[in-house]
Amino acid sequence: NLGSIPSQEITVLLENQVTMSACPKLELLEFAMEANSSFKASVMPIIGISQQNPETEKVQFEVTGSGVFNDGKLIYTMNREETRGYLWGIGEINKGEIMLSDVNVDILESSTNFEARIEGNSEKKLILTFDIDVEGNLGEVAKPKEQNTEELREISKACEELITDQLSHVLIQSFENGCDIFGASDYLFRHKYKKWKQVENNWQMLYKNATFEIKVK
Repeated sequence: NLGSIPSQEITVLLENQVTMSACPKLELLEFAMEANSSFKASVMPIIGISQQNPETEKVQFEVTGSGVFNDGKLIYTMNREETRGYLWGIGEINKGEIMLSDVNVDILESSTNFEARIEGNSEKKLILTFDIDVEGNLGEVAKPKEQNTEELREISKACEELITDQLSHVLIQSFENGCDIFGASDYLFRHKYKKWKQVENNWQMLYKNATFEIKVK
């Protein structure tokens, strides 16, 4: 409905959605490199048809979520909320809203510090840690009332819990499917190479049994 060249519409759509922190950005070269990796998984936006005019046969596109690829194959998909959880984990949330039951928080900026570590001697264990800092403004309020300090603390806590829940769900999903979407293998290879060589041959089993720690401020 917006134009005659679908590829241009898709390009503009993806650029807008990436800007609004609604989908991941994945360049073709990056995907090609990850497809050749035995460890790192790729996350790619899914484009769906939201509206079709039977008379003109023109369609309107929308980003409906994302697909997770491992070894060049689609393993599973994530909806929009799960994709948001993934974006929190990789630190790609810069705009958008956190929608609570009676208030929306406009995101001003955020950052994520990710680390992976191996613990244990005879029986190794993989632990992923995420430290997320978010700054936002009060947006739309459904039930206007005085915003005192205690009320703001409750809103802040609700935001922290929502972000933690979204990221936790995506992490468990990635463990169950054995897809290293957060690049834990790359982190160990670059920062803790000796530890990586100890677990490289048993990586899939180690990742499927991994645990995580999330701190949101």
